[in-house]
Amino acid sequence: MNQSMLNVLSIFQRYRVRPGQMLFIHNLESGPASAMAKLITDGLVVRDTPRNAYSLTPAGFQAVQGL
Repeated sequence: MNQSMLNVLSIFQRYRVRPGQMLFIHNLESGPASAMAKLITDGLVVRDTPRNAYSLTPAGFQAVQGL
């Protein structure tokens, strides 16, 4: 996991997001946006229905706990 991915996961940690809870993240720059795409591909984060809403999967929550 690269630093950009860890930075994105730290946002979820900062707001104490648990699996299935939505977090709205706006204005992702190109680096963090590609990191978010990789987290989605790796099954750690899912994109939710409202625009800019994301949720942690149980695996993503475990990754956040390890930060």
